[in-house]
Amino acid sequence: IVFPTGYQRDYPALAYGALLGFAICGLLRLGYQLGHKRLIQRCLRLNNLALSICVYLPTLIWSGIFAFFFLSPVESEMRLLVVIATLGLCSGGSTSYAPVRQLSAAYAGLIILPTLIGIALYNPNAEVFFYLLVIYIGFTLAMTKRLHREYWTALANEAALEEKTRQ
Repeated sequence: IVFPTGYQRDYPALAYGALLGFAICGLLRLGYQLGHKRLIQRCLRLNNLALSICVYLPTLIWSGIFAFFFLSPVESEMRLLVVIATLGLCSGGSTSYAPVRQLSAAYAGLIILPTLIGIALYNPNAEVFFYLLVIYIGFTLAMTKRLHREYWTALANEAALEEKTRQ
């Protein structure tokens, strides 16, 4: 979003800071992906911490970017692009993490809630966005609740089918 629109010329610290942050997150995630099997065997608690860092760190970076575009005087085109990207990330992440409902809810909340708070406190002119985001987060949480239930039901059905096949 930032580089094709040339936004990095106006806000280089934001653009390059975000790029560096996401590059570090990518390297952390790659390291986790390469070593998570050994980590699970050695220390499950440390594995869970590493997974949480890999999920929440980029989420917090993006959340900051999203909040920035609602709390600063930026062009409406950039705000719209960031909103579209954020809602896509939020939907995709919430769906991906739906098997662990708390993770899914935390992911969606971390992306959306700081901006909601920022709008409520500092940008009352964006009231319509506030209400739309509240509706969106409610819908997202309801959908992930359903996806969570369907995932575990399908897994239980598959296990039962395997057991019947084995018998």
